[in-house]
Amino acid sequence: MSTTLRRLSVGLGSALAVCVLSACGSDTADAPNIDSSRIDPELQAMLPDDVRESGILEVASDVPYPPFEFYDTDGKTVVGLDPDLGKAIGDLLGLELRFNAVTYDTMIPSLASGKYDLAFTGMSDTPDRQKQLTFVDYLTTGGSFLITGDSEEQPAALEDLCGLSVGAQSGTYIVEFLQTQVAPGCPAAAQLDLSQFTGQDDLVNALRSGRVDVAVIPSPSAGYLVETTGDEFDVSMSLDVGLVGIAFPREDAQLAAAFQAALQHLMDDGTYAEILDSYGLGDNVLTEATIDAGSV
Repeated sequence: MSTTLRRLSVGLGSALAVCVLSACGSDTADAPNIDSSRIDPELQAMLPDDVRESGILEVASDVPYPPFEFYDTDGKTVVGLDPDLGKAIGDLLGLELRFNAVTYDTMIPSLASGKYDLAFTGMSDTPDRQKQLTFVDYLTTGGSFLITGDSEEQPAALEDLCGLSVGAQSGTYIVEFLQTQVAPGCPAAAQLDLSQFTGQDDLVNALRSGRVDVAVIPSPSAGYLVETTGDEFDVSMSLDVGLVGIAFPREDAQLAAAFQAALQHLMDDGTYAEILDSYGLGDNVLTEATIDAGSV
């Protein structure tokens, strides 16, 4: 089922249910939570008609994946960089973005099936993924070698990972990089011992417990963990990787263009930089909201 048909069927089903349960009253649990005073009519007019009418988009997100998204103290409300930026974009477009916890390695298939409208989760924009998805780029990123604060292992180069137990999150570009750029260069006596974890929290816990020597994770996540956990973790090396973007199915180019315009608006008025600064990511800002600019 296409995303357009899915939105229409969901919207019709919700409307019928509302009529049965509340005599078609205006206050419903499914109604979008939108601050109409912040809507930019010109930006909203860029949306596909069905999206503009429904006012709701379902977002696939890898929760928890700090600082991009994680649970608030109540254990269920999703907060973080992506929800904050998504709220700012949604306000301009007259949309509510509803974040759903989805495991990273199932995210692209869930978009292809129409289960979710977009992925907003710090996903790397790569040429290979551009074959299936359109990316609105919103952040520079890299990969960092995260170690415990008292670790005896201090890898400072790619070849230093040879012979170590290294963890990475399954389905990410980092796994592909380690398998293709690091492992082939390791000598037979010191092979790369790579373990993959479904969630970043599982990966960090494996590092914490000593099951892996090094966790290779996105630099924004590594920096956030170092800043928020005292002396528990450290970064021994970081690599520039590329861009991360909001991901849309290729057929939803019109929706992606509306998000690009709204994001550029937030870049121009300073809101975007304020949000990134609040998560310690001031060095990762972009000045232009690009489409499919990832090249690695």
